[in-house]
Amino acid sequence: MRKIIFLCQSILCFWLLNVAGYAQEYETGVFRIWLINDEIRFNDNQSTNNELNIIMAKYGVTSIEQSFPWANKPENRRFYTIRFTGDDNAFINELRAEANHLIYPPYRFVISTPLYEPSDVLFDSIWHLKKIQADSAWEIERGNKDTKIAIIDTYYDPDHPDLSSQLLYNYDPCEPDTVYDAHYAMSALLWHGTTVAGFAAGQTTNSGEQQPEGADYAAIGFNNKIIPFVKNDVLGKALFASTRMHADVISYSAIGTCSMSDSAILQAQSIIEEILDNGTVIVAGAGNGFCNGCYKNTSGEIEMIGGCQDPGDFVEFTTPYPFSPLIDSRII
Repeated sequence: MRKIIFLCQSILCFWLLNVAGYAQEYETGVFRIWLINDEIRFNDNQSTNNELNIIMAKYGVTSIEQSFPWANKPENRRFYTIRFTGDDNAFINELRAEANHLIYPPYRFVISTPLYEPSDVLFDSIWHLKKIQADSAWEIERGNKDTKIAIIDTYYDPDHPDLSSQLLYNYDPCEPDTVYDAHYAMSALLWHGTTVAGFAAGQTTNSGEQQPEGADYAAIGFNNKIIPFVKNDVLGKALFASTRMHADVISYSAIGTCSMSDSAILQAQSIIEEILDNGTVIVAGAGNGFCNGCYKNTSGEIEMIGGCQDPGDFVEFTTPYPFSPLIDSRII
């Protein structure tokens, strides 16, 4: 948790430095205003308020358009985008000085710069990175070689081009005699670990650099490093990862179990509490929905859905144990 707070503080400081110390490049001849109340309206570039009209007439206004006509909240329909041919700074300064009782401070449009984009050949076809706008996140953070992600999953292929440089060990540190190889990784049941590790922190090639042969995919926190664990005794492996390996993040994405006894929950709660209090973040899969996911039925019982169809007595999905927010709300 301390690491997360520090990261947030760092990002905030970086943002403040950018606002206070660096000049942004803005689009010329356009800005947005937000009217303070509903009494003022614009129609055909003219306002119902004469003070605003006098100011607008000085700066060659070409159009005044409602910014969000589709908004449901009335206050959000009071935004207007103004395009003009006059002096940007003079126009905005006069509005701030003479019309601050009519509008909130004008908003200027920052010119966007290209987002970070890796050169991995399959980047454009990896739909989930686009879906979560990973390229926007990479403008802020791409991971750090000192940040360790413990992934508790099936076996891993240490020779995979997207993992060979990312795994800190080619064995489970809790079971050092377990050496991973391609034979395990290619097994029908054991490819999952390689895939999840690749999603989290697989090798990703910076734009303009030479991509290693076969390292075709891109990952989320590609500058981080991975500690691989096999998913037996997941609570024990997670605690070992936190207290002995000093992992920053633990990732676990398996169904686990849909219900636990009160005693088992108390035990899991104690272990998970220590992990989280130690500053390690736990990220767990939410389940597979109707494909073997956990759900609450009409009798209030928690069951696993067999197959991929609505069981008929479905009420709501529940997160699988042991890494469930029902045990500790700090689990992501």
